Amino acid sequence: MPKELVFVLDTSGSMEGFPLDKAKETMKLALKNLYPHDMFNVITFAGDTKILFPEPVPATEENLSKAKDFLSSRKSDGGTEMMAAIRAALEPSDSQQHVRITCFMTDGQV
Repeated sequence: MPKELVFVLDTSGSMEGFPLDKAKETMKLALKNLYPHDMFNVITFAGDTKILFPEPVPATEENLSKAKDFLSSRKSDGGTEMMAAIRAALEPSDSQQHVRITCFMTDGQV
């Protein structure tokens, strides 16, 4: 069954170093294992929320490359304002052909 995978990544100051590095590594591994018929999106939060794509996109090489670049550019900094990210991640999807999975990655200091 095709998946729709939505990552929510905490990039607040408490994620500096090992926590953020491991979260990025885990996300990249999960992205690498998506099939072209799977959908995904990446959302980050700290003092603000950044959403990679306006809606989940197919796991094509081009979209996966954009996601890897986006993850590489994320640094840990700022406070922890997570509600906008949670709302965005739980926004209903129009897709009825995918199992939706939301992966919330944080050190728990929220």
